[in-house]
Amino acid sequence: MPEPGSADAQPVRQPGLSFRGGFGPHGPDGLEVGASYRHSGTLTTCREPRLATDNFADGDVVAVFGRDGLDRAGGPGEVDDQRTDFGPDPVFTVISRVRLDPRRDSRLGDRLGDRLGDRGPQPADESLEDAPSLTVIVVRSESGDNEPNADEAVQRAARLVRAARDLPEAEVSVPGRFRGPIGVSADGSLDRVDTPPWRSR
Repeated sequence: MPEPGSADAQPVRQPGLSFRGGFGPHGPDGLEVGASYRHSGTLTTCREPRLATDNFADGDVVAVFGRDGLDRAGGPGEVDDQRTDFGPDPVFTVISRVRLDPRRDSRLGDRLGDRLGDRGPQPADESLEDAPSLTVIVVRSESGDNEPNADEAVQRAARLVRAARDLPEAEVSVPGRFRGPIGVSADGSLDRVDTPPWRSR
């Protein structure tokens, strides 16, 4: 019987929250809140924010919620990079974007900006233009898309990212593994798709 994590073992489902860093040429503002996109191939993510972002090399972070992720962490004798993969060709919906205000570490998720289904776009705060962004996406699942709640998702992801920023730098085994464009087709262009409305519980 193959050992867990070995090349011959069947991947285990890993639902929940993981992360990516770096958006490539489109930047975080290229993804519209409330819109859905198809990512060509496999969407590779990491459950550890520091590893996902190469210790926050770009500042911007993507939080990925999904039910159908597969655990691809390293096997025996390999570095555990806490990898979770979605795909092939997963479709995701952007549910929120927030600027991580460094002056308000005790107030998590207090600047939601554009949110799906409640308020419209909020006035921009010029003092936050250079603050890192946290974009929250949900990978669509055939089993239903009624979670997570948008506010709770932002607060949970922001809490983990802020906590990770206070930790020493992590040892990154493969730089760039979890960074790069998301929601792009094979030719590198954004691949926006129509989907049923996302239902936040």
